[in-house]
This record gives sequence, C-alpha cells and structure tokens, in this order.
Amino acid sequence: MVLRTVALTAVVSLCGVCFAQNSPNQAPPQEIASRIDAIVHRAAEPMVLSSPSSPAKITSAQIFFDPDDVAEIQRYGPRAIPTLSKYILDRNSRIERVAIRLLGVIGGPEIVRPLLDVLDKSTSPPGRYEALLNLKQAPCTKEVARTILRVSQNDSDANVGDQAREEVSWCSIESAPH
Repeated sequence: MVLRTVALTAVVSLCGVCFAQNSPNQAPPQEIASRIDAIVHRAAEPMVLSSPSSPAKITSAQIFFDPDDVAEIQRYGPRAIPTLSKYILDRNSRIERVAIRLLGVIGGPEIVRPLLDVLDKSTSPPGRYEALLNLKQAPCTKEVARTILRVSQNDSDANVGDQAREEVSWCSIESAPH
C-alpha cells in the first residue's frame, strides 16, 4: 500500500511539472517574445474585404484581434511589455497601433512609459490618439497629467488635441496623486 501511495504521488507530481511547463506563464522569455511578435503581425494585417476575383483589393482600416490572442497577452501581463515596446514608434503605423492597444490590454503602471514615448515622439497622429485612449488603463500620475495637458495644448493634429482635452477630465495635474 505504501509503495502504491509513493508511486501515485510521483506520477501526480510529474503531471504537475509537465502542466506547469506547458503553461504560457512558464514559457521562456524568447518563446513569449516570439508569440507576441506573431500576435502583433497577425493583428496588423489588414482584413481583405474584396473577393479574390475582384480586380481591386479592398481592405479594412480597422484593426481586429483574435480573442484568444488578447487572452494570451493578458496571461503574459507585464512580461509582454518589453516586446510590445519595441513596436512603439514603428514606421508601420498599424503595427504601432496594435502594440499600443495590447499595452492597454495589459494595463497598470508599467505601460505608462511606452505610451508617453508615443505621445512625445510618434509622428503618427493615429498612434498618438491610441496612446491617449490606452493611458486610461494606467494610473493617473503627475507625469501622465502633464503630458496630457501638453498634448492638449500643442499637438499638431486637431483630433489628437481634442482627445487630449477629453482625457484631462480623468487625469489632470489637480487630480493626480502627489
């Protein structure tokens, strides 16, 4: 009886180890980065709306995410931020916007720096607009409030400036914690 209990315990322990190794939360960093790269590029591909026999190729400007991809990014959490951050300021604005949205999916204080970098350095108005929207998934800090205020006053794109003026309602210098 003791031998069976020991054998059963060993089998259960090995199954637990195997399960943990196959979990996305336990994947090595290179594997996580590779999966994130694939998710970003898949989501950045424009959806083809025209039929294959059509003489003109019509694509959608919208970005679509597979719900399983979003769930995978959520499981990675902050560990996905370095890989997503490498797509910030990408010359392909669709890729930049995908990365920004996925940072918003993760949320939290760790996404502030990459999103502020977009607001400070991106030449893409849609990217800056997305960064403003996704900052709501991060805490309001004095630095975030100052950046939103600056963008609301100085952005060269009217839509970005308008969106920044709306964002001041949730994050202003007065409302940010000291």
